[in-house]
Amino acid sequence: MIKVTEKHREEQELKDFVEHAEIESIHAHADAEDERRFQTRTFRFARMCKAHPQLSRLSADRVVEKVAPFFSRFDDEDIETLRAELAKVVYEDGERLLDKVVKRAAVERIKLPGRTRLYNQALTILYHLQRAMGDRDIYLSTRRLAGVLKLRSHVTAGAILKNLVHDGFLWVRKEHTIYEATRYRVNLEKLKREK
Repeated sequence: MIKVTEKHREEQELKDFVEHAEIESIHAHADAEDERRFQTRTFRFARMCKAHPQLSRLSADRVVEKVAPFFSRFDDEDIETLRAELAKVVYEDGERLLDKVVKRAAVERIKLPGRTRLYNQALTILYHLQRAMGDRDIYLSTRRLAGVLKLRSHVTAGAILKNLVHDGFLWVRKEHTIYEATRYRVNLEKLKREK
């Protein structure tokens, strides 16, 4: 009987993870293209790495070093994209991204002088949401923001968002429709200068 070492078992688990995550990420890319959204072939893979116990705390370079030998579908172009995405993606893959963003925002706060607590709280949440989404638009309805900020009215949440746009911290990428919330981007450069 051959004794399987712990290292061999971990390597096999990582290989199985990479095979599954590659397929999952490529399918997510295809779905995004069908919906006319931009998402790279490796974006979902990067988020899945953030949830993997062997990879979650490693640098982008170390993750690539560990997973690249097991790639069967990703090529050199994908590897370069993955390295950049791993450096940007903060949150693991999952259903409750906004919940994770709110928890992170409670710990890593932005506090601009001369602004209200609610303004800073909303800006902090949007900042962390943008970091989680990477180089993509973020969606956040006024009703959802009102719930997160525990406001009495979504009208107040709308006013806060308008103020953030007016002050240049938030860009409107696409106005809301009856079917989807407004698309935003956080002006990370302005935020770095103001902090």
